[in-house]
Amino acid sequence: MIKNLAIIPARGGSKGIIGKNIKPICGKPLIAHTIDFIKQIPAFDKIIVSTDDSDIKRVSLEYGAEIIDRPKALATDTALAMDSIRHAVQELESSGETIEYVYILEATSPLRRKSDIVQCMEILRNGEYDSIATLMPSSISPGRMFQVNNNTISPYIEGSVAWMPRQSQPKAYQCDGILYGFSNAILQKYKDSKFAFLGKTYPYITPYECLDIDTLFEFVIIEKLLEMGYPEKSLK
Repeated sequence: MIKNLAIIPARGGSKGIIGKNIKPICGKPLIAHTIDFIKQIPAFDKIIVSTDDSDIKRVSLEYGAEIIDRPKALATDTALAMDSIRHAVQELESSGETIEYVYILEATSPLRRKSDIVQCMEILRNGEYDSIATLMPSSISPGRMFQVNNNTISPYIEGSVAWMPRQSQPKAYQCDGILYGFSNAILQKYKDSKFAFLGKTYPYITPYECLDIDTLFEFVIIEKLLEMGYPEKSLK
């Protein structure tokens, strides 16, 4: 019986940063930060890395995770992450495992606090919500954004006034990849869902900046933050 399954989706073929998931950051591969983090939370029974990449498999095994081989069809640029999650769960169940809760932790979001993960797990187990997702406040409201078509600038949201003070703009949030969670029963119930917001989702707002690494610029910033002990240690 797996009460709390942690899945790290990590396909190969990153376009922005070649070999991103295993690129060294603060002395160890990026994905190792998430694996080691999960190992610090006793409630997790099993750590699975879903990947198609042989190097990611090797590194993940070295750091104590188990591997689910992701089919190539689920590792393309257009493949949905939730399909790889369902595949991993199905593979475990076909081997005789019973799974109660499933949690997704993205390798590209290494800025985590244990207290937030534990609290998210408690909220989900209380049963009031079907799923939980961590979000962080967006630094820019969509009301202050623009789109450009045929060399013409127009508000991204029709009718918005970008020049209004930031405090007057509606608050916006973005997924940060820190954690998504749901019961296996809910995963089966919403078997056609394309995203991890399943049923009634609790929005857990992370009280700190927790960038998701997509670019080399973000990689450098996060490395400096990790060196400073952030986010367990606040910035001063």
